[in-house]
Amino acid sequence: MSRTLFFYVFKDLLRIFLLTSGALAGIMSFGGLLRPLTEHGLDAGQVGKVLTFFMPAMLSYSLPIAALFATTVVYGRLAADNEITAMRAAGIPYAWWPWNSMMFPAFVLGIAVAFISTTFLCFIVPRFSLKVEEVVYSNLAQLVANQIDRTRQIKHDSQVIYAQSALAMPPDPARPREQMVTLNGVMIVSYGEALPKTKMRIPSEFYLAKAATILIHRGGEADDEYTVEVLLDDGSMFPRDRKGKLQGGLKATRFGPVPIESPIEENMKFKDVFQLHTLLEDPSRSQRVQRELIKIVREDQATEFLNEVAATINGRLGRYRFKVGEHEVYELVRTGMKAEFVKGKLIVPGAQWIEERDGVAQNTADVEEVRLAARATPDEQLAITADLHAANFRAADGQVIGHQSLQRPFNVAMTKEVKSLSDRPVNAYLADTNARGHGILIRELVVLNNNIQSELHARMSFALSCLILVMVGAALGMMFRSGNFLIAFAISVAPALMCIALIATGQHTAESVPWNMEGFKNGLNTGITLIWSGNVMVLLLAVVLMWRLQRQ
Repeated sequence: MSRTLFFYVFKDLLRIFLLTSGALAGIMSFGGLLRPLTEHGLDAGQVGKVLTFFMPAMLSYSLPIAALFATTVVYGRLAADNEITAMRAAGIPYAWWPWNSMMFPAFVLGIAVAFISTTFLCFIVPRFSLKVEEVVYSNLAQLVANQIDRTRQIKHDSQVIYAQSALAMPPDPARPREQMVTLNGVMIVSYGEALPKTKMRIPSEFYLAKAATILIHRGGEADDEYTVEVLLDDGSMFPRDRKGKLQGGLKATRFGPVPIESPIEENMKFKDVFQLHTLLEDPSRSQRVQRELIKIVREDQATEFLNEVAATINGRLGRYRFKVGEHEVYELVRTGMKAEFVKGKLIVPGAQWIEERDGVAQNTADVEEVRLAARATPDEQLAITADLHAANFRAADGQVIGHQSLQRPFNVAMTKEVKSLSDRPVNAYLADTNARGHGILIRELVVLNNNIQSELHARMSFALSCLILVMVGAALGMMFRSGNFLIAFAISVAPALMCIALIATGQHTAESVPWNMEGFKNGLNTGITLIWSGNVMVLLLAVVLMWRLQRQ
């Protein structure tokens, strides 16, 4: 094929390819905008940013279909105008190679598109996909308010917040890392651990209030870590378990703080190829693995602290002093039976509760039952909740005030022993089969490996499909003489959709890992086979079409 003829064909291919890819990318960007727009209620500024960041990803996803469409149209028009017959009469072969064949312009286009697709998928698309998530979740307060207005509830892990209405408050310039939402008609349900057989979670505590304020604070060990605290207006807490002496509701002023994960979950589609290989070599760097490790460590820290309190109270001294601040100390003195653990809480039947300030007792109470719960926070503190039942407070002036139930939330600093648990590495939990969270970490590593492997194979398969689909498009165009654009699109779209559908199915198969891994058979190899099977079938189709062309 002469240089003039090559550029004559290649110019048409490039023109239709660019027009098609641009149109498809625009349509797909607006389509991708519908879900975040309807679910999260984006404002005008966010919509503009999301559309801008969507374009590179949608452009990359449109490349195989655009390349297939362009070759089908161009070679179909050449065949319809008998230009293919003229080239055959001039001795130009059908074959893809050598350079003087009539399909060589399509081959060059396919190589270029495959290279561009590989570059976009491996480096550019992950970065811009992450930017889309950051824009969508930039205003968590507004997202929470929108969720409450639509569904009257917001779920997180083992807590569900129900409210009649919500309003996101304007950000405070003095507190840039904190967001606020006000709620009306609030009920918070806290669930216990899942039952072993049914995996159902049973409610353990109920918090009720006429109104509440949600404080969302960003910070901690990582910049994408959040804590949520709910300040209750005239709130009460009712435990579901009414065994023992705790029969009434507890006056509660707040719920939390509860550490929550970043709404932007770690996803392999947000990682470039170098980051994926780094995680594959060292899975402990994964944010998901680190978050599970932090969660396990904090549960161990809370348990260790309560064990220290129990050992001290049940020991010879029979008392424990909580240093709440520089000038304030709470003291718990056991006056009855020994303290014991019930469902993760330390129960002290019969105790004296003393609140001191600057070494002077401000309030002293005789309490029939004290329930202590602890939660480790990101800032190396322990959030303690003391539920006091049947407490008779004696103020410094001698006045006695009785409370059927009262809740005292406060924070204390971690002891050295409790803080040292954070230095325990992932491998220590993996090596100890009896360690807390051992099975969870094992599953997270399997999920991480499968996600990385399937993502790498899917990107390479998708990029290679650009070249193979170009071969099919050129052959289909010459065989069916489809000069009409609609006929060309109808013919070309079927193999492209089949290839893309098999890639998506393969990824889903590889990434499907159940929570209960007993008897689990890893579907990674099956998923990888499906990811590449689409290209194999399309390649076989291209070979058959080329063989039939050669016989004509």
